[in-house]
Amino acid sequence: MRLPLVILSLLSVHVSGNPTGCAERTDNFDAVIPTRCTYPTRSFPITYSTFTTSVQRLEIVGMTGTLSANSFVGFGSVSGLDAGWPSSLLIRCASGGSLTLVSNSFNTMSYIDTLTIENCAIASLPAQAFLGFTTLDSLFITGGSIAGFDSGTFTNLAINATGIANSVGGLTIKDTAITGGTVPNDLFSGLAGMQSLVLDNVGLSELTATHLAGLTALRTLTVINNNVTLLASGMFDPLKALSYVDLGLNNWECSCDNLWFLTYFPENHVNLRTMAICSTPTAYANTKATLFYDTCPKPDACGDQTGIVLSGICFTIYQIVTYVLLVITLVVSCIALGLICKTRADLVRVKKRLNNKKANSWNRVQEAMKKAKGALGQKPPAATKATDGWV
Repeated sequence: MRLPLVILSLLSVHVSGNPTGCAERTDNFDAVIPTRCTYPTRSFPITYSTFTTSVQRLEIVGMTGTLSANSFVGFGSVSGLDAGWPSSLLIRCASGGSLTLVSNSFNTMSYIDTLTIENCAIASLPAQAFLGFTTLDSLFITGGSIAGFDSGTFTNLAINATGIANSVGGLTIKDTAITGGTVPNDLFSGLAGMQSLVLDNVGLSELTATHLAGLTALRTLTVINNNVTLLASGMFDPLKALSYVDLGLNNWECSCDNLWFLTYFPENHVNLRTMAICSTPTAYANTKATLFYDTCPKPDACGDQTGIVLSGICFTIYQIVTYVLLVITLVVSCIALGLICKTRADLVRVKKRLNNKKANSWNRVQEAMKKAKGALGQKPPAATKATDGWV
């Protein structure tokens, strides 16, 4: 009689191993299988200690309503994570579902690397909306809408490239309607370590220097399929790490002043991935901004200085005079060197002739002395040692 009881006990443990409404996904065969909780079958709070399956990839689907403070309990003690996989949290709203966050909605979730919020009509993103995470490698908000941001929405959150697999180090808001098409000027000011910012099809109507001022580590900026019409001159100057910019599918007001960035990007080694397309003037609507910019008067490379422009480079009068003097000096030096070499060669030839003449004269003297040797009984004197020098 005890065997059926044991089997019943084991079955009971298997069924009750996860909180109600939460189970491993049976359609996933990754090394780390996501655990999915379906709302409202699984309501909040969710407690870590009630899970027997991995919460490294946690999904909450069918969401609608409020994530109140302490919706996640005990997740600060998560252990046994696979270093080969990022830890992720997905919140996907039901069709037409809403999501309201408070400042402590994600308490104890600091082990999460990647947060994704999908298809939610977000009532508001309050100050410190992501407080519990501390550091995220990436934050994705896709689909749905955002009714508004607090200027401190990202306060006490860092978004950095953490070195996980497929690290992004960035914030992406895509296909999400932002009410009014604007965000607070200092919304991103605390995200100094963020390397990527994507604002894709969010209805954005303006992007200012203040929006980007604090993003000193930003490498990639994507602002596509929005309603931006112009960018303030010099707004990218503080972004010393910026390497890639995508500005496609915006309503650019093309003027010679507004298109300043077409020369700024190549001069500062920034790659413009998609060319801006003009919305105005009418004659250039739906044409590349470069075609309009080609009609603009180009600034004199010499500016207020007097000089000559060759291949876009200004040579000032001072530089020209300096180069001329250098050329004259070089020519004179070459002539002087040639004269010195010729004079030395002439002197060497003269010296050789003199030495030969001496030798011939002395030979004649010795011959004469030999002939008179018998008569005088003297030997001819020895030749004298030649002196050093030119002669």
